[in-house]
Amino acid sequence: MFWFQELEADNFVFTSGMYALLAEVYAHHDKTEEMWDTVKKLQEKEPDFPVDSMKMIKIVALLIKNNRVQGKISLSSSSMALQL
Repeated sequence: MFWFQELEADNFVFTSGMYALLAEVYAHHDKTEEMWDTVKKLQEKEPDFPVDSMKMIKIVALLIKNNRVQGKISLSSSSMALQL
């Protein structure tokens, strides 16, 4: 069990910023599934959360690298919307 799953099981509340940072770390380490699960949690928690451009680039680059982009990717300065 991953450390964050243990925290979630203990009802630890992750902030949107924590999810964004965790997604970036997963993207940096080529952990596609973990990254995508974290992005989905972020979008569920706060759909309009402003993700900085470097995080967006790392996340999208990993999705492209692993042929996971089948839908559209909408990037703006205020939020990230990934529909795959």
